Amino acid sequence: MGPAEGAMTYLYPSGKFQLCFLAEDLVVQGVPCGSSGFSHAVAGHDVPVEIYESGKLKSCRLTADFAGRHRNDHFTQTP
Repeated sequence: MGPAEGAMTYLYPSGKFQLCFLAEDLVVQGVPCGSSGFSHAVAGHDVPVEIYESGKLKSCRLTADFAGRHRNDHFTQTP
């Protein structure tokens, strides 16, 4: 099952949230993150929002220019 077939979330073995595919664009910890799903999967943008086990945003697809990166770029930050 992929993001086009329904909601998906993953947890770390500790039970803490690890990643999900957003149903709509959302600002996560100040970063404009993009939704996933069929329309994005077809375009190759089925990028999940990933969170470090500490709770800090790890990565996402940008919906706007941010921190020197451009819209639709894959954004990753260090823990």
